[in-house]
Amino acid sequence: MPKSRTTDLAARAAARAAQVSERSVGIIGRYVPPEIPAALGLEPALLTFSAGPAALREGEAFARTDSCPLCRAALGGLLGTEAWVRRLGLVIAGTACDQQRRMLEALGRYHQIPVFAFGVPRTCSANARRRYGEGLERLVRELEGRFGVRLEPDRLRAAVESHRRLRARLLRLRPSLGFGRFAELAADCLFLGAARAPELLDAADPPETRLLLAGSCLGREDAALLAEALAASGADFVDDATGLLAGRLEVEVPSGAADVATLAAAYFDQPDIARRPNDAYYSWLKRKAVSSRADGVVFRFLKFCDLNAAERLRVREALAPLPVVFLDEEGGPGEAARRRTRLEALLESIRCPRA
Repeated sequence: MPKSRTTDLAARAAARAAQVSERSVGIIGRYVPPEIPAALGLEPALLTFSAGPAALREGEAFARTDSCPLCRAALGGLLGTEAWVRRLGLVIAGTACDQQRRMLEALGRYHQIPVFAFGVPRTCSANARRRYGEGLERLVRELEGRFGVRLEPDRLRAAVESHRRLRARLLRLRPSLGFGRFAELAADCLFLGAARAPELLDAADPPETRLLLAGSCLGREDAALLAEALAASGADFVDDATGLLAGRLEVEVPSGAADVATLAAAYFDQPDIARRPNDAYYSWLKRKAVSSRADGVVFRFLKFCDLNAAERLRVREALAPLPVVFLDEEGGPGEAARRRTRLEALLESIRCPRA
């Protein structure tokens, strides 16, 4: 990608950040449809955070070390966000456990901004889907009351269509861009919102070795570290199964949708490794490995993250015979070297299977 295009995109994101106001709404996680605040005339901005060791260390200043590593990393990553976050009128998140809710409360206290969280059931059932839809309805009422607006079907339909176009545009670009470039592009576009996201059309040489990324959620910083570890290796990620990219870009909201119930069905039915049962996640993961023609898989998570660690055997079985490296990230001296060594070992097993 020409440097001028990248610089232009960063400049647009910076300009948007400078314009953040009380009518701007921060969104955290994959289960908050940006179509809802957009349809209400608000400005949804996706807040990404690193799930890496540096953010984990930052979060330990605000949360006990025996708490969930992912929640601590999310808290550490979000607490260090730029001062413009404090101008947001509201931060919205869907939470699946008490620790996530407490993380959001700490974020609100730190930045002195209101936070609205609603529960996202872990189970996959008609009752769970109904409760998730009720959470979105509460979100609508919260936004209507707080900002003095009203949700109209026509405006929701228009917001759905604009976000469908943005997702389609980004997915069309994906095969032609390196992983780090695409992750940065997607994060910036989702922050800018469907109305302001720029169109970038560039081609890039395909990677020599094609990798699929799965596991923990992905922040812009995490994508940059992974891209750095793969630099000059001839390999790159050609697809992912993470919450930030695939979880945001592949949600299928039906064209013409104009009611919250349809949004709830589309967002709740996403494949999620944390859902019980999670068979749909593994079917999706296998399909992505086949469709992307992946040579290998990187399953990335924070060390001692019980949820992801518990799935290791099933991940390996589901993706066999593809080689899989479990990149359990941890901080401290040598962090970058360990990451690079693990990825190099995976590439050697792909390129020299008999070695």
